[in-house]
Amino acid sequence: MLQLAESGGTLVYSYGVKGKQPELVITSSLGDAELYAWEGIGRYQNYSVAVFNGAHQYRVFTSRDSISQTLARGVAVEKGDALVAELLCDPKTVRGDLEGYVLAQKAR
Repeated sequence: MLQLAESGGTLVYSYGVKGKQPELVITSSLGDAELYAWEGIGRYQNYSVAVFNGAHQYRVFTSRDSISQTLARGVAVEKGDALVAELLCDPKTVRGDLEGYVLAQKAR
């Protein structure tokens, strides 16, 4: 289970098996996170929120291919410029609107 939640300017990223203690929990201020919103150019409409844990970056993303209309959601784990892992979410289990959240934060 992957969860990204925000309350009062604090982001909490957690990952682990549903119903058990998370394997990883990262708490970050919203100001320390990296938010990305599609700039209106290009085929892929990407939105993401990245939190940092030491040298690792955990980027929760949603990406829509404007041609095929396919949607991908998940998390990419990076260390420096290297992709360590990318996990895609089952679309039927995704709740929330990452695109709307990122756009609302950037509009502030």
